[in-house]
Amino acid sequence: MISYKTPQEIEKMQAAGELVARAHRMVRESIRPGLSTYDLDIFIRDYVLQAGGQLLFYKYRGFPANSCISINEEVVHGIPRKRRKLEDGDVVSVDIGVKLKGFCG
Repeated sequence: MISYKTPQEIEKMQAAGELVARAHRMVRESIRPGLSTYDLDIFIRDYVLQAGGQLLFYKYRGFPANSCISINEEVVHGIPRKRRKLEDGDVVSVDIGVKLKGFCG
């Protein structure tokens, strides 16, 4: 059965997606050599919580972080670590899941 969304529900869905987009922009601007992937994870956590969102990945099936951050050869679902420092030229992939006002983004 198809469940149609009300205009208000669609607005909430959009708000959740926009929070994820803003968090991505914030972390992209924060990336620099010397920071750890753990540092980036904490930036994301603080940003999302301050905006009133909940982080979806933390403790999901035992996942220990707020976001997934992969560097270079890591394909997906990299676990942020204090000892994993960013270097100049690294390719950084960040995955963020948020719940806001009952909807996921």
